[in-house]
Amino acid sequence: MRRQGPVAVLLATLLAWDLLSIPGAVPGLTWMLVGALVTCGFALVADDRPARAAVGAAVVLVVAAAVLSSAGFRVGPLTSAEYAAVAILIVAVVRRLDPRTAAAPAGVLLLGVVLAHLLRTRELAAWPKLWWYDTAEAAVLVLVAAAFGGYLRHRDREQARATARAEAAARQRERLLLARELHDVVAHHVGALVSHAQAARAAGAGDPGAGRRAMPVLETTGRQALDAMRRLVTTLRDADDADDMIIVEPATQDVRSK
Repeated sequence: MRRQGPVAVLLATLLAWDLLSIPGAVPGLTWMLVGALVTCGFALVADDRPARAAVGAAVVLVVAAAVLSSAGFRVGPLTSAEYAAVAILIVAVVRRLDPRTAAAPAGVLLLGVVLAHLLRTRELAAWPKLWWYDTAEAAVLVLVAAAFGGYLRHRDREQARATARAEAAARQRERLLLARELHDVVAHHVGALVSHAQAARAAGAGDPGAGRRAMPVLETTGRQALDAMRRLVTTLRDADDADDMIIVEPATQDVRSK
């Protein structure tokens, strides 16, 4: 679960406010509080499991309201904590899910809010006359929360793109650095080969065996050049998948030491 501390504090504060706002002993208060607590709990996990949390909260709202209605309790509309939890759930659904995937859980949650409101405040038989009022009230909440969730989704996408661009630029700078290192290694060893070859040719004029004695040196220098180039090319290929800057010191240590 991601950082939900501020959300938990907000919901706890609203729950406390709801309790303090209830005048005296209200029949069915325990069931109402249980439903509100479970709904708030779903809101806290909505960022990780948005679809399941939204459907679960809808079920809890309807079941708790049905229990209160069957017992003859009328505890009034949803509490501020429950409305806040519903808004948080809608924001998480729109933010974390694909738009087509988010439609189903958001619709289920909207239906659950409307049914719970009707069951807790009026007889279900009155729905044909008052459906527009309860549906519009819940729809406004859902639309505002969905708009905010869409904004957060767009912001997350832009941040991800900016991060990807920054990582690509860092990898490009790393490749350029490695290319420069490769150039230095090749230039050093090829220069050494040329110097040894020139020395052997100059010495060969007076010493026929000088060329033969220079061959091991030329071979060693050439092998060192190949080994250094292989290390750097391997590092250059691996740099595309690396997250951290790769240290190229082992491949160029012989260059800097000479």
